[in-house]
Amino acid sequence: SSHAGLGHSSAAAPAASAGRSILAGRGQMAPGRGGEDGGAEGDSGPLAGSGEADEQEDVRCALVEFDGGSPARKWTLELGRTYEVGRAGGGADIEVDHQSISRRQCSVAVTRADSDLVLVAMDRGSTNGTFVNKERIERGVGFVKKLREVRFLSFGECPNGFRVVVAGAGGGAAP
Repeated sequence: SSHAGLGHSSAAAPAASAGRSILAGRGQMAPGRGGEDGGAEGDSGPLAGSGEADEQEDVRCALVEFDGGSPARKWTLELGRTYEVGRAGGGADIEVDHQSISRRQCSVAVTRADSDLVLVAMDRGSTNGTFVNKERIERGVGFVKKLREVRFLSFGECPNGFRVVVAGAGGGAAP
């Protein structure tokens, strides 16, 4: 579970290098396993945002697991922070309980590129693949896609789908 020597990522990383710098480090899991967001750091106010805070502070993202079409679990995602996805019990930030998932399946992050939110992902050499919109992403190569174009993610042969859900101002979604 140690990533010493891999460098670190920062929310201030330039968007142009998001595919590399965001994936260089390892973020820590924010509270929010299960039903509620639970303790977003430094945020106060409604999900829609008051407009008084920095635009990034108004945006809330979560990775939601869907089991048979119903939301099952949710992980809070901080903008610019990298999260490791892996098999349950392997010590990843986001653990998925399915035997087809590698211990170090992939890394995912949501960051801002210009005025859009983007998903940055990298398959860490998984056996059964990481998929965005049913397309397998190449192992070891940073993958970047505008968040509004990402319909769902899937990992290995797990039948559950995953979506990044955005709430608040500046979500990058079309009006």
